[in-house]
Amino acid sequence: MVGQYRSQWRQADTWFRIGVSAMAVILLLTAAGLVVLLAVQSMHSFREFGIGFFAGRQWDPVNNEFGALPFVYGTVVTSLIGLILVLFVGVGSAIFLTHISRDGCLGGRLYH
Repeated sequence: MVGQYRSQWRQADTWFRIGVSAMAVILLLTAAGLVVLLAVQSMHSFREFGIGFFAGRQWDPVNNEFGALPFVYGTVVTSLIGLILVLFVGVGSAIFLTHISRDGCLGGRLYH
């Protein structure tokens, strides 16, 4: 009787592993597809403005001058600020849950 259940569990584990592996492959293929699609769609702008598009500081459609450096800089700075804030919130939450609130607001139910 126990052997039958073990066999069913092994079969379920095998199907789960196959499903998770398939989803991982689909995720990687989707990411690769997005990279290829973005590269193909941006070729026209690279031919038109060159690689200097990323280093340029002017955004002047009237004179046909486009530079993305201020936008890239702003994105990087705001992302770093967000990461720093989340780091403090995450570490603070971990300290609270593991040391301060061990027996406090949850009544020790986390550690049974």
